[in-house]
Amino acid sequence: PQVPAPAPELEPPPTVEASPPPSNATILVVEDNTPLRELLLALLGEQGYAVVDAADGQAAVALAAKYAGTIHLLLTDVVLPTMCGPELAAALRARFPELRVRYMSGYASEAIAERGVLDADASFLPKRFASEELLAKIRATLTRPGRTTTGGTRIRH
Repeated sequence: PQVPAPAPELEPPPTVEASPPPSNATILVVEDNTPLRELLLALLGEQGYAVVDAADGQAAVALAAKYAGTIHLLLTDVVLPTMCGPELAAALRARFPELRVRYMSGYASEAIAERGVLDADASFLPKRFASEELLAKIRATLTRPGRTTTGGTRIRH
């Protein structure tokens, strides 16, 4: 009798994993919309980022003043109660000079640019973004050379 040859062993397909967060970065999320802020915290936490949060600029400044570690990235709404995102970024850079910033807003980037709200090299993400888009923008902001500077009104997406 013929014995069938054993089936060739197939290697399992490679799994697609998100790359680890750069340097185990800490992200400060400042968003006044509570459901959105909670969603951002969960998403970023699942990706391995250390995440702290505040609902407005003053709360973020107070949190940063007491924070024992380094905050690597500020993910903030442009328009917030108590102070706008760029004012918040400037205040936080007094403590964290290498802080990187990613702004987000429900307002169109053109409307924000016309008002001169954002820095010359601002990294901007319009709200109603997909999780994958947000994560890619966060990674790009954390890994690009230099940091966001101040001045001017040009917006980079």
